[in-house]
Amino acid sequence: MTALASCPFCDSADTATVYCGPTPEQIRHAIAWGNDYDVAWFVECKFCGASGRQHDTEAEAITAWNRRAPTALERAMLAYHDTAGTLSLLDARLAWEALEREIGKFREGQKS
Repeated sequence: MTALASCPFCDSADTATVYCGPTPEQIRHAIAWGNDYDVAWFVECKFCGASGRQHDTEAEAITAWNRRAPTALERAMLAYHDTAGTLSLLDARLAWEALEREIGKFREGQKS
């Protein structure tokens, strides 16, 4: 199974897939009576509570979660290196400032 990426909001690695659907007994009953039943999977951050959209399979939920926008930390790390693989001071400074803004927003959110 594909590993889950960290949370795009708090950067926590404490994420998990969540099954949201009928119990096994409800599934057996629906099959016996020829009825449909809804099953949904999504990924949730256990630290901040952020979650992805619901999907039909666990694999789809994981793929969608892992495709999300990079976190501020990931953006900062990507900006540290230019195409030659050397540190660009301008990129590093811009990335650092962006990271400081994201940290400030996160801290403000925790105060409320």
